[in-house]
Amino acid sequence: MKDNKKSLSFILMIYLVSYGTVIAQLSKAYPHDSGIENDPNVYFVEKFDEGLEDIFARYSTVVNGEGMSLETDCPDGLEGGKSLKITSIQGINSGGYLYKHFPEGFDNEIYVRYYVKYPSISKNYFHHEGVWIGGYNPPLEWPYPRAGICGLGDTRFSIAYEIMDSNWIHPFTHIAPYIYWGGMRSFPDEACWGNFMQCGNYSPPPATVLDEWTCVEIMVKLNDPLTDKNGELKTWINGVETGHWAQGFPNGSWVWGNFFIDPEQEAFEGFLWRSQAEQLLNYIWIQFYHDHPEAPSSYMMYDNLVVASKYIGPVHVPSAGLVQKGSSSVKIYPNPADHFIFVQGLEPGADFFILDKAQRTVFSGQAEQENQKIEIPELAPGIYFFQTKNKSGSVFQKLILM
Repeated sequence: MKDNKKSLSFILMIYLVSYGTVIAQLSKAYPHDSGIENDPNVYFVEKFDEGLEDIFARYSTVVNGEGMSLETDCPDGLEGGKSLKITSIQGINSGGYLYKHFPEGFDNEIYVRYYVKYPSISKNYFHHEGVWIGGYNPPLEWPYPRAGICGLGDTRFSIAYEIMDSNWIHPFTHIAPYIYWGGMRSFPDEACWGNFMQCGNYSPPPATVLDEWTCVEIMVKLNDPLTDKNGELKTWINGVETGHWAQGFPNGSWVWGNFFIDPEQEAFEGFLWRSQAEQLLNYIWIQFYHDHPEAPSSYMMYDNLVVASKYIGPVHVPSAGLVQKGSSSVKIYPNPADHFIFVQGLEPGADFFILDKAQRTVFSGQAEQENQKIEIPELAPGIYFFQTKNKSGSVFQKLILM
């Protein structure tokens, strides 16, 4: 039993390091994001807690401002604040956006964290709903995406992490990076419509939960020197790393404009995001582009966007999540999860339960050892709860299934 515990603990440690869950989290120093805008590592914060007029004044371009409103529906830990709702009306408009230009730009790696709520009424019609970051050379005070154009060279690059409504690549509502850059691949029509990057060793890749707040974070590291493909891209959902692309990893292959992970293929070549020193990260674009003629009237919601030079992480709520008494604790990894979870800190012999939002038991079992891998049955994506007891008392923790 001791050897099994040691082996499982070692595997769990490797798993945590591999997926980045032990990375320092800037938001932990600022519970509820209070005062995070004053951190020296933070470049920009948008909490949407002021009036629309004040919010619009911070952006160089605003489209369909009349279709935007401030709502009291906010992510956990941000109660009492406001969120931004951008609407679309079928046959009249395709949504709207806020675009912010940073004149000086950022010549290093930056992290962009934000909360987003994707509505289920948009399913099968999602197009571009997310926060884009990137750089124009020369800088622009408005977005100029020019979709389909190849040979971008030194002119621009952009990175988004959004829902991919494509049942050819993977089932609807999965989430993946969507990027433009000088080295991008074209599709069979010889046009460059943006490259999709498969997230993590997932098949299918991570799906986003509709009608629930989701914390998204993107890291972009510019290549330096300018001739080296050592640029990087990394992504997280709700604080769990879902992808990392850099020179030499992961292994995979290109199928037209899509990169699929495959350990039997060659290592990823890395990103040459720029070839001139003037090419910097110099904009963020909070958008809702709902343009299909049959798309119903819909909306997108955003909250607490932070741009920083370090990993930010989800809003820190000291009292949220784990309920514990005494010194013992139970930890779950990964969370969000798909087919399995690792649970650390169980009491051998104790019963455990997975409950739905109505707190009805949908799965149960018994802990065999302190650190245990638990296979999860086929359950609909959404919010659940993990419940058990140990020597210190009862534990009741939120669990998100993808």
